[in-house]
Amino acid sequence: MNALSNSWGQNFSFTHDNANRLVGITRPGSNSQFAYTDSGGLLSIHHRSGGNLRSFVEYEFDLRNYPIAKRQPAGVTNYAYDLNGQIISSSGQSNESFSYDEVGNRLSDINGAYSYDPTAQRLTEDWEYFYLYDANGNLAAKNPKDSSKLAYTYSYSSKNQLTEIKVISGGALGSVSKEIRLDYDVMGRRMQKVVTDLGTAQTKIRRYVYNGENILAEYDGNNALLVRYQHSPLKQDDILSAQFTSEGVAAGLSYSTGDVYYLKDALGSVTDILSGSGELIQTFDYSAYGTIKSVMSSDGSDITASPLIKTSFAFTGREFDEESKLYYYRSRYYDSSTGRFLQQDADPGKMLTPSTVVNRYTYAGNSPANRIDPRGLSWFSDFLKGSGGYATDLIVAAALVGVLYLTGGYAMPAVEAVGAVVIGSFISAGLIAAFQEGSFFKNTERSFHSIFRVSAIFLAGTAIFAPGGVAGVGSNGYMQGSVMSKNPWFGSESGLTIGPAATFSSGDMAFHELSHTLQFFLLSANAGYQSQFSDIDPIEHLFATYGIVGATGSILRVFRLPEAYNPIEFVP
Repeated sequence: MNALSNSWGQNFSFTHDNANRLVGITRPGSNSQFAYTDSGGLLSIHHRSGGNLRSFVEYEFDLRNYPIAKRQPAGVTNYAYDLNGQIISSSGQSNESFSYDEVGNRLSDINGAYSYDPTAQRLTEDWEYFYLYDANGNLAAKNPKDSSKLAYTYSYSSKNQLTEIKVISGGALGSVSKEIRLDYDVMGRRMQKVVTDLGTAQTKIRRYVYNGENILAEYDGNNALLVRYQHSPLKQDDILSAQFTSEGVAAGLSYSTGDVYYLKDALGSVTDILSGSGELIQTFDYSAYGTIKSVMSSDGSDITASPLIKTSFAFTGREFDEESKLYYYRSRYYDSSTGRFLQQDADPGKMLTPSTVVNRYTYAGNSPANRIDPRGLSWFSDFLKGSGGYATDLIVAAALVGVLYLTGGYAMPAVEAVGAVVIGSFISAGLIAAFQEGSFFKNTERSFHSIFRVSAIFLAGTAIFAPGGVAGVGSNGYMQGSVMSKNPWFGSESGLTIGPAATFSSGDMAFHELSHTLQFFLLSANAGYQSQFSDIDPIEHLFATYGIVGATGSILRVFRLPEAYNPIEFVP
């Protein structure tokens, strides 16, 4: 997309480079320029209006492609990580430090220690609060150690959706001062928030209108329009602008009617808000895990307590609820003070990263400066989608060689096998790109990262859990296949299932099976024995690409390729 115009007269233009990366946005009164590293990471964003630099963000990265420095007008923030990629310090305008246990629970921060229940899952105590849970593992109460502070209780639906919050003044034994009710539609989207102040007997209602997963507008209890939003269609949670009405001003959402424009960093966090003429209105500063530390006006005044724009969008572009101090991450609510979600992750996690399986509450693998979690589900899918570019691919390749060497005992075959995966992934990515719109080379590159990492995971898993290598390719569904192993430890039918959901968008699914079978040819040939091709219904799977596997094997036999080198073997 190169241009966007909405019904309220706002016009945006988007510029892309030869690699199809966004390099420029022009909006009323201002523009932004983006620069990238050789591996595809976002290096800098500069925002200008009237020829003047209004704001900027610049990054430095380590060899793992993790950001280690973030420069903004207010100063430089430096990050450090442990061997698991978890953030252990953030230093700049304020300093933060963290330590973790073996499953990713935060053991301490700069304020004090954290304790957990015997399952090492649920936070029970930190330096400021005690925590209680319901039978489903949802946070039920947050009680302060200091009775002068607020306590919170939480209630949930049968679907573990947060439906009610009670704010209690005077600690856990105090009186309820505020009640918050949250309502959802059948798609799980939050449609209404009702906040009742029991002290003043006033009720504030917010109703939300959506386009897909993005909020288009907010209305009050009388269905009066307060504000409408424009989101970028280029990616999720990319707020571009808002237009406030007089009712929105009366409700305290903005100091003035009219249009404002959002500036963001690489995570999509709102860093600044500009007026329609490109003048700076206010600037945000966040902690490492997303707590809003300060809001500053254009003259440097601290307006955190009463910002000029009470935006719904803040850290990683998600909605911040001022009343509860929680972020709404669609599937779950997030408490940035602890770096944890209130509910357990509905995503079962990925065994390649055990912490996503055994720890169901942490945010973004404890790497909040490097990862996002827009749906409140496992952050691991971003890795499978190619985050980190070729630098991450090299790390994956090195790890895969190590796994194959340790399980097989031979260095060169391990290197050759990884080389086969690389070649097969590029071939597969090229075939996918040939059927897509846009830049062939950019689409090939984008698909390669994803295909290579998925293939590496399956090959490593097979080497560890099913020694003997890849020996079987079959179909157990239209868009799902499986890889079986020779002489597995866990039974003759042990193997690894391939599904596209975590890796490919709907436009790529039709070619998902083909992508993997091409790699299996190379893997099985390299292993020195044949893959088995299970017969499938040619009508039901007319477009299932395993049909191409059978055709390929037949053609190879027609040309009398020696059976030892033919990667396809038919089985009933």
